[in-house]
Amino acid sequence: MIKKITHTVILILLFVICFTQNNAQTITANGAGGSWGALGTWPGGMIPPLDTNVVIPLGATVNVNINTEFINDLTVNGTLIIDNAASVSLNVKGNITIGPSGSIVNNGRLDLLLPANFQMLGNASYTHNPRANIASEESVFENGTEMFSATSTLIINKWSTTALPLFDVTRIGPNNIGNLIVNFNGVSPWEQNGLFQSKVLGKLTVNAGTLRMDDGTGSSTLLTLQDVDVVGSGNIIFQEGANRPLNLTTGNFLFNSTTTDTMFIMNGKLGAGIGALTWNVNGNVDIRNSFFAVYNVDSLQRNASATINISGNLSLSRAIRFDILKQVNGSCSIAIGGDFTIGGPVFPLSVRFIDSFTGALTFSANNVYIQGGNGNTFMGGTAAPWVFTHPKGLVNFNVNQDFIISGTSTTYIVNSPSYYHAPTLVQFPAKVNKTRITVGRDFITSANLADFKAANDSGAVTFLVGRKLTMTGGYFDAQLNPNSAGIDSVIVGENFTFNSSLASNYFKAHAGSGATVFRVGGNFDLINSGVLSGQGVYGNYSGNGNVEFHVTGNFTQNNGLFAGIFGLSPSSGNGALNYTVTNAFVQNGGYHYGINNSSSTNSGIPTFQFGSIDFNNGIFEAYKAINILYTTNNFTVGGNVDVNFASAANTFQINSVPLISSNVNTIALNFNVAGDLIIGGTTGTFISSKGFGNELVNITGNLAISGGNNSFNFLPGNQTNHNVVMNIGGNFTHGSSATTYLSGDEGDYTGTINGDLTITGGTLNLKGYPPVLKQPELNVDGGFTMSSGAFYFYNNLSRPNNVFEAKVSINKNDDFVGDFAHTGGTINMNNNVNSTKWDTLEINSPL
Repeated sequence: MIKKITHTVILILLFVICFTQNNAQTITANGAGGSWGALGTWPGGMIPPLDTNVVIPLGATVNVNINTEFINDLTVNGTLIIDNAASVSLNVKGNITIGPSGSIVNNGRLDLLLPANFQMLGNASYTHNPRANIASEESVFENGTEMFSATSTLIINKWSTTALPLFDVTRIGPNNIGNLIVNFNGVSPWEQNGLFQSKVLGKLTVNAGTLRMDDGTGSSTLLTLQDVDVVGSGNIIFQEGANRPLNLTTGNFLFNSTTTDTMFIMNGKLGAGIGALTWNVNGNVDIRNSFFAVYNVDSLQRNASATINISGNLSLSRAIRFDILKQVNGSCSIAIGGDFTIGGPVFPLSVRFIDSFTGALTFSANNVYIQGGNGNTFMGGTAAPWVFTHPKGLVNFNVNQDFIISGTSTTYIVNSPSYYHAPTLVQFPAKVNKTRITVGRDFITSANLADFKAANDSGAVTFLVGRKLTMTGGYFDAQLNPNSAGIDSVIVGENFTFNSSLASNYFKAHAGSGATVFRVGGNFDLINSGVLSGQGVYGNYSGNGNVEFHVTGNFTQNNGLFAGIFGLSPSSGNGALNYTVTNAFVQNGGYHYGINNSSSTNSGIPTFQFGSIDFNNGIFEAYKAINILYTTNNFTVGGNVDVNFASAANTFQINSVPLISSNVNTIALNFNVAGDLIIGGTTGTFISSKGFGNELVNITGNLAISGGNNSFNFLPGNQTNHNVVMNIGGNFTHGSSATTYLSGDEGDYTGTINGDLTITGGTLNLKGYPPVLKQPELNVDGGFTMSSGAFYFYNNLSRPNNVFEAKVSINKNDDFVGDFAHTGGTINMNNNVNSTKWDTLEINSPL
């Protein structure tokens, strides 16, 4: 018969056991260490017998190579290694203590017979790598009461089953550990059932296998870790199962694993496993493999969100995919206290924060560095056909200091164009977004093949740069989508510089029909670009919106192409242009257009304001377009206009198109110069207006012409038929080899010179073709001096001036100031022998 053991007997047995352990002999291994079964390892050659306490001293390494007696307490201050052999077992029935510098490596079997303390002090370490890897070989955790310091290290190379969590009540239970290194590569993820919360006080390192923190069994919503390294072939799935939020806190976070699996923070499976994610990182995040923060596997609209706060840097490289919100409906907020980098040498194939639905994106970082990657899309999609609806939430993208793109890449802040929805066979229009990008200091692109699109959608874009915007290579679109009706703003606090060696590179502020505001608070420098359509710098390219272009400092163009508005078809380029350069405009080469639109019949109204103009080389056409609504181009210069032609190919024109097909350009011109108008150099071409609208030229200072082929109105024979009124506040000098028409084509001319008219060379023509309404007149309040060249009242061999006589009056105001002196050259009132009219030279001078 089996007898029941009374409580008294149990107490007696426990007393005997405790008495035996407390009074057990202590054996300390020799300092040199050795094998447990070797006599030389132990003082006196005595291998530790039953019920002894054993100490492995600091500096000693002991290999357990036998099946030991059941010892009492084990203290390891040095290194204890349990060999991997079937006949090897370290048997302990007392406490296990690993000292501050000690370590136990269990490659065989460690049998903790009775419940006792398992303690790691200081920087102690324990490696769990049992030979048989069965549940009975985890007795050190099952019977141990763990007391691990925050700086100790637990290394798990094997675990009996992936279904049993590390912190299961039968293993480590409610106790904390220090550093944890996981090398356990099970067939399926190692389930942790939500038991990791606040248990790992040091670094978590996953070298192999997949930890699944909670598959829904624990229904956990909170997880706090310190530094996390997922390396080797390791992986982590943080949350699956029922929809629920997750508040995750970590220290530094590194995912640099070779696994072919994706890391998930919240992995939804058929509508489960997603919710509101809050991830707070006290350090850096470095992702070098495929990573999804919140992922919904099906195509239905599932609600979720992500709020990620990183005190340090966020670095992405080598990952196949990096997604924050993938296929879910919700907002994403990312705050990075340090820098955001997309780096190499192997770049991610895809980087995305939000790919669909209605959520807003808020992003902030200290600096942003894009070194490569051709799939960088922070909100939206990158390829068709689309499976999910495109996003349409607001975007706030903030960079506190510098945004630098230095490598071959394609980057969208927003990409939400019209798209084909494959499941429903429906074509959806572009979504409506408001995109605001703020760069506190400098925006720089330096790679020729760096392609940056702030937005490709139907909404407004604001691109703010606090200091400098510099492009030495690359492609820039603030708004790429032609269907966008939103207002685009590119605001640069200091200087704008474009200087690219690749002809195809460009900067385009807008391509849609919305208005554009392009402001530069400092200097605007276009040093080099291509000169073909689509190359160079544009306010609006191939769209229809109005453009406000404003440079507070100087505008200098050495080469390349600039256009405030550039139209490519009859349906584009129809916006009005308000163009201002507060200080000096300097052109040393290239092509400069205010509006360039050779297709549309109704380009918008232009207004130009310059502090001064210094033209030395290239092509300048302020309004290379037509308007049939009888509008006016107001072209005003606050200082001097100095046109100095470098070659015969140079042209300086304000209204430069008379008609398109049979559509007549009716635009008028108000040309106002507060300083001097100076035209010189070689035989370039100056034309004020080729339009059919009337022309008013006011020059407050002097008019000095010494070079070029020049015409107010168009050159003779083009029949633009507009009137010219010219007022010169100072003197008019004409010399060298210049050829000038004060009114080249048809239309009336009335000119007033408040100072003197001096001709020292070239050919000065009052009129080319005859007027159609009244007598052309030039009134000189000062004197007249001619020493060389030719002065024609009418210069036209093909058409007789048989309607109105020309009249030139010297000292018109009859104030006895201004002499008439002719010492050389030719005055020819009319060179057409068929003319029947008498032209008049009226001299009121005192001499």
